[in-house]
Amino acid sequence: MRIANLTRATLIAADAREARTFVQRLFGLMGRRRLSDNAALVLPDNWVHTFWMYFPLDLVYIDRARHVVGLQEAVPPNRLGKPYWSAHAVVELNAGVIHNSQTQVGDQLQFE
Repeated sequence: MRIANLTRATLIAADAREARTFVQRLFGLMGRRRLSDNAALVLPDNWVHTFWMYFPLDLVYIDRARHVVGLQEAVPPNRLGKPYWSAHAVVELNAGVIHNSQTQVGDQLQFE
């Protein structure tokens, strides 16, 4: 699926996948050497980590209406993300996507 930032008229990810099963959510991006360009993983949670990952991630926290409620840029491997209690999901992206897409708290995202 594609994730667009409607507020900024920018593309966040052209190839996003949702972690739907327990196993997909449990392992997420752990052990991967890289995330493909324009890819993203959407986790239905309000708190994530980067343990056992090999690259930094940008994290976009969204509520049920897909408004951005929190952002973390370039979170290095082996760290805990910041919990955002109002978040319903977290979009994990390659470092730099938040900056390049100009995404800010309050922006409206669209999943298509």
